[in-house]
Amino acid sequence: MTRASGIGPLPRLLEKASGVSAVEAVFRSVQIPVQVLDHPELEVPFGAMVRLFDSAAKSAGDPLFGLRVGLQMSPGDFGPWVKTAKTAPTLRHALDRLSAALQMHQPEGAFSLDVAQGMAVWTYIPPDFSVLPIRQHADHVLPVMIAFCRSYLGAEWLPVRARMMYADPGLKAARFSLLAVPFAFDGPGVAICFPDSLLGKSLPVASGVRDLNTDDKELGSMTNVPSTSLPSRDMAIESIVALRILDGQVDIEGAAALANISVRSLQRSLSQAGTTYSDVLNRVRDRKAREFLLQTDMPVTGIAYSLGYSDPANFTRAFVRRNGTPPQHFRTSRTM
Repeated sequence: MTRASGIGPLPRLLEKASGVSAVEAVFRSVQIPVQVLDHPELEVPFGAMVRLFDSAAKSAGDPLFGLRVGLQMSPGDFGPWVKTAKTAPTLRHALDRLSAALQMHQPEGAFSLDVAQGMAVWTYIPPDFSVLPIRQHADHVLPVMIAFCRSYLGAEWLPVRARMMYADPGLKAARFSLLAVPFAFDGPGVAICFPDSLLGKSLPVASGVRDLNTDDKELGSMTNVPSTSLPSRDMAIESIVALRILDGQVDIEGAAALANISVRSLQRSLSQAGTTYSDVLNRVRDRKAREFLLQTDMPVTGIAYSLGYSDPANFTRAFVRRNGTPPQHFRTSRTM
């Protein structure tokens, strides 16, 4: 899973290239509700995110679409975990913090920093990508990594070399016109290479560097999650259910397809975790119902339909069963 905030300006660039209908069609083709754009904190299956970038590039007819998206993003677009890392006193501290905090955005991804023979290689290693059309997604990550380092090394800084995890697609001149960096290919991830002496560079005072110990405590509160609560298959399914509810979709077949597993495998996985798809769906529906009731003026009937209930009476019965009170009473009793 990965956060929807990583979509960045993709919809805007795709709309500019191919029109509004293309945006809707591309999101629909990878089974991501377009409404997720209003909820960047939601999680999206990593495979669906990769296919979104690939489909958008094809729709736009632009083999460098992913790179263009990344060039219009800033590191902070990915969330507070990046902003916190970017207050570290040196570049090396900052990269270490990113490695620790990536689980907040993408639990199955990783950063690595290797230093040898006077050179540092900072690499983003995505979740298993062997069967995914990874190129466009990888391309959008690269400029953001460079932008992060520029916080310490200056606005015009560029790495000595970049290395991507896919085979050389050509496009050397066009790529260089967008990002003037020499490229290598067939690496283990998205990597940038630079002199290791730069790791000690300090954050400019104007950037508002804070005390090292204070930052480490803040980072720890954001990332030190007990191992028993780390994301698992059933938690990923809960995120998928929450994502699909944005579009009023609640069927198990669609959830399994988005998770890239069979319905039987999904049911078996949830059973091993001591739950069922109905349990997961009911938990998500109840959580979203309380959010709608307390944070919006949406009528109860509208909430019922938005949560995938065909009959509002069924929603009311389910809500009373879990909360002990009807939806309207729940709303008024907490807003008085």
